[in-house]
Amino acid sequence: FSSAWLRDFSEHRLLQQILLEIFAQSQFLADILVRNPELFRWLTSTNVLNSTANKEQYALDSLHAVSLFQRMEKKTDSLKRFHRRELLRIGSRQILKEADVRTTSAELSALADAMVETVLRLAYQQIAEGIQTPLPQNLAVIGLGKLGGEELNFSSDIDLMFVYDQDGLLTPAIGRIATLHEYYSRVAEYVVRRLSEHTGEGHLYRVDMRLRPDGQSGPLAAARAAYMAYYESRGELWERQMLIKARVIAGDREVGEKWKKDIKPFVYHKTLLASPIEEIANIKARIESKLEDGTNIKLGSGGIRDIEFTAQALQLLNGGGNAKLQTESTLGALRGLSEAGHLKPQETGSMERAYAFLRTVEDRLQLLHGLQEHSLPESPEEKRVLSKQLGFGSSASFEKELAKHQKNIRTVFSSVFGVPAAPSGRQGGVVFSVRSLELRQTGFIDRTRALKNLNALSLEIPDFRLQERLSGFLKSVHRQGAPDLCLEHLCVLAASAPLKRALAQAAAHQSALDLILLLCSRSSRSVTLLAREPLLFEALVGRSEDLLGPGFGWSFLKESDLIRFRQYNEFKFVLRFLAGATTVQMFTRELSDLADEILRSAFGRARDSIPACAFIPVALLGLGKLGGRELSVGSDLDLVLLYQKDGGGETARAVDALGRALRQSLERVYAVDFRLRPEGKNAPLAAEFDYYVEYLKDRASLWERQALVKTRFLAGDAQFGASVVEILQQFTYGTELPRSWKKDIGAMRKRMGAERSKGDQRSDLKVGIGGLVDLEFLVQSMQLRYGGQSAELMNPNSFEAVAALAAAGFLKQKKAARIALNLSFMRRLEASIRLNAEAQHFVLPADPDRLQLIAASVQLHSPKQLRNLVRRIRKENRALLTNILKSLPR
Repeated sequence: FSSAWLRDFSEHRLLQQILLEIFAQSQFLADILVRNPELFRWLTSTNVLNSTANKEQYALDSLHAVSLFQRMEKKTDSLKRFHRRELLRIGSRQILKEADVRTTSAELSALADAMVETVLRLAYQQIAEGIQTPLPQNLAVIGLGKLGGEELNFSSDIDLMFVYDQDGLLTPAIGRIATLHEYYSRVAEYVVRRLSEHTGEGHLYRVDMRLRPDGQSGPLAAARAAYMAYYESRGELWERQMLIKARVIAGDREVGEKWKKDIKPFVYHKTLLASPIEEIANIKARIESKLEDGTNIKLGSGGIRDIEFTAQALQLLNGGGNAKLQTESTLGALRGLSEAGHLKPQETGSMERAYAFLRTVEDRLQLLHGLQEHSLPESPEEKRVLSKQLGFGSSASFEKELAKHQKNIRTVFSSVFGVPAAPSGRQGGVVFSVRSLELRQTGFIDRTRALKNLNALSLEIPDFRLQERLSGFLKSVHRQGAPDLCLEHLCVLAASAPLKRALAQAAAHQSALDLILLLCSRSSRSVTLLAREPLLFEALVGRSEDLLGPGFGWSFLKESDLIRFRQYNEFKFVLRFLAGATTVQMFTRELSDLADEILRSAFGRARDSIPACAFIPVALLGLGKLGGRELSVGSDLDLVLLYQKDGGGETARAVDALGRALRQSLERVYAVDFRLRPEGKNAPLAAEFDYYVEYLKDRASLWERQALVKTRFLAGDAQFGASVVEILQQFTYGTELPRSWKKDIGAMRKRMGAERSKGDQRSDLKVGIGGLVDLEFLVQSMQLRYGGQSAELMNPNSFEAVAALAAAGFLKQKKAARIALNLSFMRRLEASIRLNAEAQHFVLPADPDRLQLIAASVQLHSPKQLRNLVRRIRKENRALLTNILKSLPR
């Protein structure tokens, strides 16, 4: 603090009162002032405490904050300092009673709008760096939830969606970014990362992207048409309810408003075929059933969520015929509903007063430590402090006022939804009793959570309230070996309105129930898909024998919806694998055959779309796991596109356009990787074959030669493709290996482990020490050394290559059997982990429930057994690689 400031502070009692008031009511704001004491003078020597900022002012100020610096990290840090200063100002205004909760929420929301807009501009700048041609900027950012309704708290997450106008090619392409979808997805990823990343200056917001189509598994950005295709075919009631709050907060406003116009008929039906009342009431009951006690003022009975759900249910019912009800604001909706006669004036008044009261309490809870808090403090002293901050003389008077508002809210909620008000302090309650012994015998790790899930499940499937039915059900859950997540996943299915009837019917038939429980105890990925695909769930329940049979299904989707064709068939093959109908080798082959089918279809359409390619010999090759027909769940597709030159530059451009069209047609179907082409990501997507061969002979590394062990022709001209594969095999297996090849492969393996395991080779089961890559390197090294002696040894499939090496006498049968067994275990473990993780990392989960699920998936009883077996097999894998490499002749 400066001496002048200290003199002012000692002479002016008002400054002392302001500082003490802020320090007494908010540790969060006090920390800001301790970190930046100069901000107190800014607060008190200007009129900022008496003025309300608007969106335009925030937009200008935030742009000014980033304009002061050149480096992107400095720009974002400057933005965070501006954001922190404004949180101090807005919070201080509320504490000092210069602003009510409505004004506070509006300012916080306007601030968030400006932050997102500014970070979006930074994203465009960053991605366009070094590009001379202007790039499109037609991405709209949609705010949802409290941000959409302009009702943010001090520690709210911000719910976002990203939408652009239409799909197409990006001109000019930027490296690997060849389509508008890839471009806008990269922009969206940048925005989310910059908003949420922590630096020395803190972070801006926690960003939640789970409300987008397909949730966490969906693309970050999508075209307007893609959103509509999703909502029209698979949109659920909760998504209609969620989209009430959709507001364009940043980016291309015109695109955003067109998108809002697109979705309006989905959100606000002109004709209601079914009332949303019962389902919304059930959603609220499930929320309450999972609460610990009655202290949550947001989610509990008579809380903020009751007000929001009441308004939203009536908006869905009546908004199709009354445009005034189509508002994002909760308070605006309540007023509109009152004016239209859907709520009585006294009901609206009591709800508005209660909303203002609860939001003020919520703000004070979050201002205390800057945390996302919605529950009242437990200790009497903390309650007394909160009560005083809110202007009450005692905790008792505050609690009396709170109870009055909660009762009023619940009365209106009950009249709209036709449900009784919950007893005071009770959230949902126990529908039936389950003995602790019974839960323990079932094997639940968290028995308290299990009981809550059973209660939530009983709301959806009344049969489970019968004690004898429940006991049989718990035995079925126990047999699957992972009861906690099995029950958790079953609740996800039960919460999906379109599945309820089919699930209730399946619960009455043991064979159908067992199949559902198997999926729930083995694959969160499959459960997520089933929850949003009612037709797939009905196929599982009604004709499971078709799903358990070999071959593809849903062939009609191949022409119209490649995404669902892949998802449905991948689900079919996962089910066959989990049910024991296929081995892991058969499973990975089925996934690879599915990718082949989709690639050939997409390649044919892409080629037809470019007439200039009709007479050019082209060959699409698969490498990596695709080439070896060993794809796992969520694997990328490694591709190389080659063509035969005819002497003209037009050929190169036409085939490169073919590659880009193929990549575009596979967007959101598979992650496609063309990086194994000559010169990597900086080269055109297609390579001329003679140049490719010359590159391999003159400049290719041993690693690139090793990668060619997995080469397989996929699509294009069969005769040209056969000759390409033959020449590549001659290079791979017929060219003399360098004298240091074994040393080079060992060094390459070591470098891969160090670079790709993110510094922890002990946990990474793919590239870490003794991981899956050890076995792959082992097999490929033997193929490089001996493959030229027999065509059978050139097999790109690891399992079949091991068998061929053993048959040819290059591997002892016992050692070959051990390699195949370890390879099978690692592949099975990889599939199990990927079926239960969002990211495609091959790492054992830390969560005990998920670890138990993985153990059960590989027929083990406990995580301890799993860890011990993994440790032993990894040790064997490293010893096998070391010994075999050492034994191979130069």
